[in-house]
Amino acid sequence: MPQLALFLALLVFAASPWFIARSMAFNAFNSSYRNIRFRFQAGYADVFKAIGLMGVVLAISFFVPVPDRGQDAGPPVWFFIIFGLQILAFLLIYPYVFGSMKRLQVNHSQYGSSPFSVTAAIGSFYKIFFLAIGLFIVLLCAALAIGAMAFALMPKQGGAGTIVALILGALCIYFAAFPVMIGFLQSRNANLVFNTTRLDESVSFSSTLKARKLAWLYVTNLLAIVVSFGLAIPWVVIRSVRYRLGCLALVSAVPIEQFVSGVAANVGATGEKLGEFFNIDLSL
Repeated sequence: MPQLALFLALLVFAASPWFIARSMAFNAFNSSYRNIRFRFQAGYADVFKAIGLMGVVLAISFFVPVPDRGQDAGPPVWFFIIFGLQILAFLLIYPYVFGSMKRLQVNHSQYGSSPFSVTAAIGSFYKIFFLAIGLFIVLLCAALAIGAMAFALMPKQGGAGTIVALILGALCIYFAAFPVMIGFLQSRNANLVFNTTRLDESVSFSSTLKARKLAWLYVTNLLAIVVSFGLAIPWVVIRSVRYRLGCLALVSAVPIEQFVSGVAANVGATGEKLGEFFNIDLSL
């Protein structure tokens, strides 16, 4: 019953802005620095504006006819065309939704009574996304080209070592393509968001994550998890967090103690306790 499954997916999507807002509010409220809590103040409508386009694409699927399963020839050509267009639509919308969510998370957050603000434009997220896709395609093409060279040399004599080296090289590039793309996406997006974020116009951030280092971190972490049968997961988590924090710095126009003291003077306790009562943890 694919239509029923799609209807349930739409219901979950309609409820997701509330879950996202509550999860972010909980995480912010339960984070503090020098006994001053962070805040996240956004409602259902704010989150829905950020992710609503995804729901539109999902809703269009509800009106697409379901192919007859009784046909021996399989689904018709139009089914694959529509499915491909939906995948393309999701890929085109994803950078907008991702960027909107990051802007929402920063612009609706506070440290005590001091607001955060971010100036990163949506177009910057699109640029990073398409560069990552281009990098992924280049790596896949390189792997295919090296593999084709290996197969072309197979009929010849005396080239066994070269053929094995080419095949191993193609496999290494192929399996490294996805971690490289993810490392590029996460490093560039994190640098973009942090480097354009301000706290009360007095504090800024400096993020210097490197795509190649983050990609290498992911590859070696995956190998460590596989070789240790999962026992290395705590080490992998600590290693990743240490690198991320090591590339993040706080830049303040005034002494940080002076800034924190000014924030603390404007924060009351009543609102914080009411927030603790209403927030629930739904984070992943």
